[in-house]
Amino acid sequence: MNFFINGGLARTNSGVEHAILKRLQLFRDHDVPAMLVATDFFFDLHRNAVIWGLPESQLLGLHDWFIDARDFVGQGAPKLSDYPMPAGMVELQTGNAQLRQFAFDGQTTSLIDVNADANGDIYAVSYFD
Repeated sequence: MNFFINGGLARTNSGVEHAILKRLQLFRDHDVPAMLVATDFFFDLHRNAVIWGLPESQLLGLHDWFIDARDFVGQGAPKLSDYPMPAGMVELQTGNAQLRQFAFDGQTTSLIDVNADANGDIYAVSYFD
């Protein structure tokens, strides 16, 4: 197995990432096992792999590997509509489409950071007590 180690895989790649992707394609064309190992957590890692035509069989995100989430890959990120809203929970207007604020009985309970570029995928949830 040949490994190419890089921080991640972004939507816009540098020459290094472009060369890695070309090499991976070359290895795939000749049935030689090769894999990109992403050392950093990239929220869009697997979505970007699809954009660049990199199959999951040639991608290993160390974050996914350490938390044993490899079977979860490809199911997509949760959407705001997946977030469990208790009865009485209201959304407060923040003026920011990416940052959604929710309250219960006038007390802020959570902030949800929604990735506006990814059709409403949840990027992070912060809870308050």
